[in-house]
Amino acid sequence: MKVSRSKTEYMCVNEREGSGTVRLQGEEVKKVQEFKYLGSTVQSNGECGKEVKKRVQAGWNGWRKVSGVLCDQKISARIKGKVYRTVVRPAMLYGLETVSLRKRQESELEVAELKMLRFSLGVTRLDRIRNEYIRGTAHVGRLGDKVREARLRWFGHVQRRETEVIRETGRKVLGVSSGRRKGDKETWWWNEEVQDSIQRKRLAKKMWDMDRTEENRQEYKELQHRVKREVSKAKQKAYDELYT
Repeated sequence: MKVSRSKTEYMCVNEREGSGTVRLQGEEVKKVQEFKYLGSTVQSNGECGKEVKKRVQAGWNGWRKVSGVLCDQKISARIKGKVYRTVVRPAMLYGLETVSLRKRQESELEVAELKMLRFSLGVTRLDRIRNEYIRGTAHVGRLGDKVREARLRWFGHVQRRETEVIRETGRKVLGVSSGRRKGDKETWWWNEEVQDSIQRKRLAKKMWDMDRTEENRQEYKELQHRVKREVSKAKQKAYDELYT
């Protein structure tokens, strides 16, 4: 394998003080604090602030490409929301399933998203329209929830891989985090994000099961039978009107 001394760079993650340098044939290799890999920006301190800013910029670039459709008053809000979910949102979500977002960074993404939706629907903050109403009108969910869904989906892909090493890594990620936690309580490890999402899903499933009492199931069955009878009567009536 041949390595170019002029083009080669390296980065240290969680670097400690007094670390040495890397040399190739006596020439020191350039050390960087960040680099771009497969479209995502990786930082030496483990943060993702610059990647979030690039995701916001990518979202705006995608929004400008379809602004002729999103800002057209003749197009319904439902269609605009579908175009946004198809073109703009994937650019903002790219690569975020593998990082742990702070609340401030998640808020930064959602603020940009709401600004795009307000421009698309032709409203401003002076109109004093709630964010929930704007999302409901465009049929667009919260971006933070979509990030958590993508994170769980990616974790499921890792668990289903045939390679035992990858599956073992996926199992261990739900264990105790390694490394040193930073002083701020806002920073979470990626596996803690996965654990929190799984616990939320389990709690929601448990509450849903509690609501499905025997009485509710019986009411649902009776309503289902009633609907089937009404549909059969309507079909028979239409048949009689056509052929008798």
